[in-house]
Amino acid sequence: MYNKMINLNFTQFCDKYSPIKNTIEKDTPVDGFLFLDKDQLRDVPLERIWSLIDDSLNDDMYITNGARVINALGWLVTRESWELDELTEVRLAESDIKKDEDGEN
Repeated sequence: MYNKMINLNFTQFCDKYSPIKNTIEKDTPVDGFLFLDKDQLRDVPLERIWSLIDDSLNDDMYITNGARVINALGWLVTRESWELDELTEVRLAESDIKKDEDGEN
């Protein structure tokens, strides 16, 4: 299924795949890139969809390629496609996920 495993941090992910801001819902987590309604992704090719996963066993969150549903908190869409034979994980720092009350990361 997957021939290659890639681990990135959030900055590397943004540089390589160019996530698209969610302009439908304002002030979403993950720097405004998170889509909270999967119906908004109907016309997006699967190779450009990423899932934000809550890993409660390790008490962290990460982004992975594909449109996952189980443990998914939302989805990201990128300009660049991921490769079908690659599994990519992007470990997030808490500052990448949450926004302060004033809307800043």
